[in-house]
Amino acid sequence: MIAMKGKRILILAAHPDDAEFSSGASIAKWIEQGADVYYAAFSPCIKSIPEVLADNILFTEMKKGAQILGINEEKTVRNDYPVSYFPSYRKAILEDLVLL
Repeated sequence: MIAMKGKRILILAAHPDDAEFSSGASIAKWIEQGADVYYAAFSPCIKSIPEVLADNILFTEMKKGAQILGINEEKTVRNDYPVSYFPSYRKAILEDLVLL
C-alpha cells in the first residue's frame, strides 16, 4: 500500500460528475488514507441541462458528491466554460490549470 499521508492529488474533470463516475472509489480511498484531494471541473454543462432544472444543478450535485467522497468544499473549483467549446477557450483553460 502506498502511503498517502501528506500527498496532494488534483482531480481534473471536464464536467461535474466525471470524477465521481470515473474515480469515486479511488478518491474515497485516497482521502481515507490521508491524501489532500482537490477537485476542479471546467463546465457547468448548462446547454445540456433540461430547462426544468436549475442551470447550476450539476455543480450543486458535484458539491454533494464531493462531500460524500470527503472532499472539503474549499478544495473544489468550479469553472464556467461552455460545454463542447473547450478548444475555443484553450488559453484561458491552460491559465486556470497553471493556477491550480
